[in-house]
Amino acid sequence: AHDIGNLFASVLGHAQLLQQTAPPEMKKDLETIEQAARDGHYLLRRLLAIRKASFAAEATTSPVLLTTLVHDALRLTQPFWQTHRSVMIKLALTPVPPVHGHPADLREVLINLILNGVSAMPEGGALTVRTYSTGEHAIVEISDTGAGISPEHIRKIFDPFFTTKEKGAGLGLSITKKLVDDNDGHITVKSEPGGLTTFNVYLPIANK
Repeated sequence: AHDIGNLFASVLGHAQLLQQTAPPEMKKDLETIEQAARDGHYLLRRLLAIRKASFAAEATTSPVLLTTLVHDALRLTQPFWQTHRSVMIKLALTPVPPVHGHPADLREVLINLILNGVSAMPEGGALTVRTYSTGEHAIVEISDTGAGISPEHIRKIFDPFFTTKEKGAGLGLSITKKLVDDNDGHITVKSEPGGLTTFNVYLPIANK
């Protein structure tokens, strides 16, 4: 874990050095690399602290904007979905109130759901990301037009080590649910075999 932390620090340091001399067209990509390294370092520390009974997620210094997090997650996952030329990304981002939560946690949630949606459409399709609010929650909705999830599988989808992928570890969605729960939110999924699969992440609106 110490060595992995050093690798993140090295990536972060080199990205920061490059930003000093990089041409303008490269700066946005370098900022994305820097953000990924910072989030990776935070999530590593979080993972190591889970076994401690006294563990508590680091508090945010200010409320978090869901639409900003969506754009962050899309930039971080761009190398994965952009290589699938037949996958279309659709955005329907309604301005919503700021939410409580740690940015690195919530970016990881969105990254996991986006990557899951893309991997569910090997033959192509549409990944749609929406934001809206209702009552005391702001919601981000991610849906894909892949093969869908069978009823017997959907009941187990958030269980650790459950996977239908040949090379999957079965941890992505269980971690996603844990991160959402730890940020006082909840996550739902609806799907039909051969139909639309939709995840909704509900997060508490700040100052409510």
